[in-house]
Amino acid sequence: MSLKNGMVLKQRYRILSTLGKGGQGAVYLCEDIDVYNQKKAIKQFLNMQSMSREERQTALAMFKKEGAFLAMLDHQGLPKISDKFSSNGRCYLVIDYVEGQNLETILKEDPSFLNEARIVDIALKLCDILNYMHTRVPPIVFRDVKPENIILTKDFQVKLIDFGTARFFDKRKKNDTIQVGTVGYAAPEQYTGTSDPASDIYAFGALLHHLLTGLDPKYLSPFEAERIPICSIKKGFSENIAAVVHKALQSSRKKRYNNIADMKMDLLKNELINICPICGNVMLAENKQCGQCGTKILSKVLQKNHSKKLHYLETSDGLVHKTAYLHKDLLSIGRAQSNDIVIKDGTVSSRHAVLERKNNKFMITDLGSANGILINGKKVIHKKLKPGTQVKLGNVILFYRMKSN
Repeated sequence: MSLKNGMVLKQRYRILSTLGKGGQGAVYLCEDIDVYNQKKAIKQFLNMQSMSREERQTALAMFKKEGAFLAMLDHQGLPKISDKFSSNGRCYLVIDYVEGQNLETILKEDPSFLNEARIVDIALKLCDILNYMHTRVPPIVFRDVKPENIILTKDFQVKLIDFGTARFFDKRKKNDTIQVGTVGYAAPEQYTGTSDPASDIYAFGALLHHLLTGLDPKYLSPFEAERIPICSIKKGFSENIAAVVHKALQSSRKKRYNNIADMKMDLLKNELINICPICGNVMLAENKQCGQCGTKILSKVLQKNHSKKLHYLETSDGLVHKTAYLHKDLLSIGRAQSNDIVIKDGTVSSRHAVLERKNNKFMITDLGSANGILINGKKVIHKKLKPGTQVKLGNVILFYRMKSN
C-alpha cells in the first residue's frame, strides 16, 4: 500500500511526499510532529504479510541489518537513524532527510554540471566515506555504489544512502548469503556470490566512468565499461582521472587499488583540485580562497616555483627504508613497499599518510590509518609541518628538517 500525503504514522510522522520507490519498498518525506515538524525520510519496506515464510525472514533480516548499520555508523557522509517501527505488516525506518539531488538525477537533468573538477571533488568525498566503512572492525562493504545512492547536497556535500545491501566483510566466509549489486556496477566476483572492499572499488570505477562519459554501464554488455577508455568517448580528460578509472575498473581484484586510501592518493594528484596548506580542505583549483579557513590559495603555476631547499624526515632508529628526502610534491608514507617513504613497523598502516608540498611548505594528511598521526604529541588529521616538528606515526618518531641546498 502506498502512503498518501497527509497520512500520519505512529501518531507522529505526517507524510509529505514520495521521494522514491524501488524493489524493497518506498521512501517518503515526512515531518516529525513531536519534534517541531522536523523533516525526516521514512523508508517503508515491502508488505511482509503477503510473503512466504522464507521471504518474510529474508526481508525482516534486511530491515534489521540496515537499521543496525545506520545506528552504528557515525560519519558526516552517512544519514543517521532516529526511529524504527512496524505497522499493518510493514516495517519502517526513520532516518535523516538529506536535501539535494542524487547523481542519477543530475546526470539526466544537467550533465554539463558534472565536469572533471566537480567529479574529482565528489570522488574525494566518497573516498572518505568508503574508507571510513572499510576501516571499521570488521570492515563494512557497501556492495551497491551507483549514482542513485549518492546525493549531492546544496552545499556540495556528498551523502551515501541505502544500506539495504551492505554487509560486514568476513574473510573466513567464501560466499555472501545472497548475490547483490546492480548490473554494470557490480564487480565480477559479485556474480559468483562473493564481495569484499575491492568490490566497492570496482563499482566506484564504474560510477566515475558513467559520470565522466555519460555511458550508463547498466545498458552496456557485462563489464564492457572497463574496456572503453574514457578518452575514447570524450576528449579533454586528464591523464590522472583516466588512469584512476582504468585501475579501479579492473576485473581482477589484484589489479585494482589495494584500498580506497590508495585511490584517494592518486585522485589528490589531479591538477584540477587543490588542498589548503593550513586546514587540509580539498577544493577546486579555480578557488582563490579556502572556503573552510579563509586562507588565500596560490595558483598551481606559482606553487611549482619552489626555493632551493632540501626537505627531509630524519630518524635514528633505522626504520625508514629508502630515502627520506621529500623530493616530490606528493609523497606517500606507510608500511607497503609501494610507498615513496617506507616505514617497516607493524604500528604503521600500509598507507598511513601523504605529504604534499604547497607554497614550499609540507602538509601531512592522515589516510585513515589505524594509529593516527601525532604532531609534537597532539593527534591531527591535517597539519602543516615546521622545521624541527616531531612526527609520530604509530610508534615511529620522525623529525621534519629543512636546510639550504
